Amino acid sequence: MSSPVKHSTDNSLLVDRLSFLIHTMSTRIALIGSRLHREHGINHFTARILVLLLEHEELRVSDLVDLLMLPQSTLSSHLLVLRKKGLIRRRRSRKDSRSVFISLSPVGLPLAQACDDQSRQANLAMLAGVNNEQRTAAFDFLRHVSQRLDDLLVEMVDANDLPRRVPDTVSTRRTK
Repeated sequence: MSSPVKHSTDNSLLVDRLSFLIHTMSTRIALIGSRLHREHGINHFTARILVLLLEHEELRVSDLVDLLMLPQSTLSSHLLVLRKKGLIRRRRSRKDSRSVFISLSPVGLPLAQACDDQSRQANLAMLAGVNNEQRTAAFDFLRHVSQRLDDLLVEMVDANDLPRRVPDTVSTRRTK
């Protein structure tokens, strides 16, 4: 096998980069739910949509685009799958007929709860053996990394491809 060629000023190999570690962790998280997802004909993106809808009474499609950082077209295809399976409901805003709100259907609620349980289980596994100080430091570091990536996005990506910022009210709405 030939030696890898290194480019640019960053001499690290792919496997030694933080971005690759994050990728492999994300893949592991997706694999944890893969059996449940397969059984219900969903994937990790649709599972995340269900959990977000479980956490909020309902969300606008545009809020889901922002929260998941997915293109509108990609999100629409995931929502179509969920709708065909009877797992979500859609309604148009009475104030603005262009806005569409999504909520869980009674059929979708148990699956959303199962997806949330798996997500919480993965979260507990990731934080096992981590004390509060380490947890705070890890979250601070990851927020810092996320902000640096936001800065890089602004420099490198067409503004039309960037998601809008999520309104603060979205993160505070909770299901009763």
